[in-house]
Amino acid sequence: MKLVYVAMPYSHPNPDVIAERMEVFYKIAADLLLQGKMVISPVLNHSICKRYNVPSDYKFWGDYSRTLLSKCDEIVVLEMDGWTRSAGVIDEIATAKDLHIPIIFMKVK
Repeated sequence: MKLVYVAMPYSHPNPDVIAERMEVFYKIAADLLLQGKMVISPVLNHSICKRYNVPSDYKFWGDYSRTLLSKCDEIVVLEMDGWTRSAGVIDEIATAKDLHIPIIFMKVK
C-alpha cells in the first residue's frame, strides 16, 4: 500500500472557507482510501485545533508536516482556491521535490 500525503491550503480568516476546504479534503481522502491508499495529512488534526486552541498555521505545523511527508510514497496537491499562495503547500511541494517524492496535482472545485 502507498502512503499518500495530501497537501491543501488550510488557513483562512473565514471559518466557513476552512469548513468548505475540509469537506473537499474528506471527499478526496475517502476516495484515496477506497483505492487502497493510506492517507496522511496534517489537516487530519483539524478537530484538535478547533477544540483545544492549538495553532493552525504552518509556522506551528511545518516541522510536523515535513516529517510526515518524508515517510510518504507520494504527495497529492489539491489545486483548490488559495493553493498557490499557501505557505504550507509551497513548502510541502519544495520538500517533496528535495526528497524526490512524486507529486500529483489534483484539480478540485
